[in-house]
Amino acid sequence: MKLSRIVLSFFAFVLMVNCAKDEEPTPNPETEEKPISEVEEPQEQETEVYFEVTIGDNLSTEIADNWLIIHDMDGKLIDYKSFEKNDILRFEKPTDSVPNIFTVTELYVGTLTGRAPFTFRSYTEIPRGSNWTIGILNYSPSPYYEPEVTGNFDIIVSGRLLAPSMQVISNKEGIGTGTGAYRITTNTNNGDWVYEKPVELFEHNDYYLTLMNGFGETRYHYLSDVQNGDFYNLTFNEFSRFDSHINLSLPLTSQIFFSLRSYPETPISRTSPGYDFYFIPGLITGQGVASSFELGYLGNTFESHSFYLTAILDDYSYNYDYFGSELPNDLIVPERPVLNIANSDIYNFMFSTDIEYKRTINSWTTAVDLENPDKRKTDWSVFAPSNSSSIIGILPDEIIGMYPEMNVSSLSYKASTLFVGPQTYEEYLDLKFSGKDYINSLRTNEYFTFNNQP
Repeated sequence: MKLSRIVLSFFAFVLMVNCAKDEEPTPNPETEEKPISEVEEPQEQETEVYFEVTIGDNLSTEIADNWLIIHDMDGKLIDYKSFEKNDILRFEKPTDSVPNIFTVTELYVGTLTGRAPFTFRSYTEIPRGSNWTIGILNYSPSPYYEPEVTGNFDIIVSGRLLAPSMQVISNKEGIGTGTGAYRITTNTNNGDWVYEKPVELFEHNDYYLTLMNGFGETRYHYLSDVQNGDFYNLTFNEFSRFDSHINLSLPLTSQIFFSLRSYPETPISRTSPGYDFYFIPGLITGQGVASSFELGYLGNTFESHSFYLTAILDDYSYNYDYFGSELPNDLIVPERPVLNIANSDIYNFMFSTDIEYKRTINSWTTAVDLENPDKRKTDWSVFAPSNSSSIIGILPDEIIGMYPEMNVSSLSYKASTLFVGPQTYEEYLDLKFSGKDYINSLRTNEYFTFNNQP
């Protein structure tokens, strides 16, 4: 009997031990601690250079503080850097926080006198990954030489010169337009006007003389191999008609400025040597002056031309700026387009117009504050494509603190310029920030400027 109890107790003990083993938890390989050498290090966040800028060597950065400031299209500050010439600036952010478009603002602060204005230029809608060059790379200024006067000659022209009229004389360097006084008198015998002008003679001694009378008619005369002391007594009927023309029509009472240069050789820039055929410094149509002109030029003689026209009327002006080989046949200055300013504040600017346009420049300025002479003038221009929705952002605290004499809080709306063609905003940016001399590049610009009337 005792033996059987001992055997039963032994089997019960074995059974309890086995059950206890079955209830122990199974180790989880996912939660099992790894050796120190196998612990994964956190991955570095991927970054991206979303905007790169090379500074040209033609900028005088030593006499100014220069800044680039980046905002997103909602006006939130992203980054800012100062720069000097020949710098390369790289703006970098984590890839997942890079905006697809942003606004770039240039700030120039002249440091020579302490009274130079603060100049801002903001460019909206700049795409991610843009690469700019501000200024000109490998810049070498063109040498200037003072032309030597080798003598003088005289011109008298009589005939149908209804005043006021225009006279331009130029050699291939564009010299002669403004040299020497002239006078226009009336021939008492037949009533003809007489134009007299002494002209300085230079090394390049072939000249074109252009006349435009009060009827809007234009003629030219070619003077070849002019020598010191030569005298030319001409009549208007001896002048030749141009082989090509721009038919120019303007509104009455518009003040007009225009010039035309033709190049005997392929021009590098609009300042390359050429003959000046027109130089109108501000005639006012409707006051004895025709409002339509037949502007002649020698299209069969010269392949390249530069032409500039400004017509100023009331609160707006019309501009046509051309440099190339295909001058227009007709140029009609339009009547004033509609421009309505809904909000003139720079941080929430809104306007509407009844014309289609490619790009715009809107500008603000501060008036001279006589009560606060420590405040310096501030000018701010915003460049944008049509229908831009970008918001101009607040400046960084560091920059505001550096320039207490800056007065951006008192900016008032100044003007708007609407470019109607043909250059798009993207084409303009590509050209301006190409590292080349964009001002002298072959192009056409046509635009209206509306001035805010106080």
